Amino acid sequence: MKESFSEPATPPVSPPLDPQQPTTLTTEAQRNQKKREAKRVFLIHLIIYVLVIGGLTYLDYGRATEGDNHWVQWPAMGWGVGVLFHGLGVFLGSRKN
Repeated sequence: MKESFSEPATPPVSPPLDPQQPTTLTTEAQRNQKKREAKRVFLIHLIIYVLVIGGLTYLDYGRATEGDNHWVQWPAMGWGVGVLFHGLGVFLGSRKN
């Protein structure tokens, strides 16, 4: 009895993709990944801001004696402006990418 062996079936071959023209799915997935990463980094920035300013507030007000000049508002406002612009850049930034 003669056994016949056939070649394994190969999937259909699609034409090679042009590296200069990424597929829409890849571009959309990359764009969504960048947005998620930007939001994650902003959230980390915001959490660190709240923790550090909270600690500075405790040091300024919690351990102050009567008549002390309070200073915590200055780093809170300065860093807060940076956090604000970071958030605006993440949530209202460039819409083209």
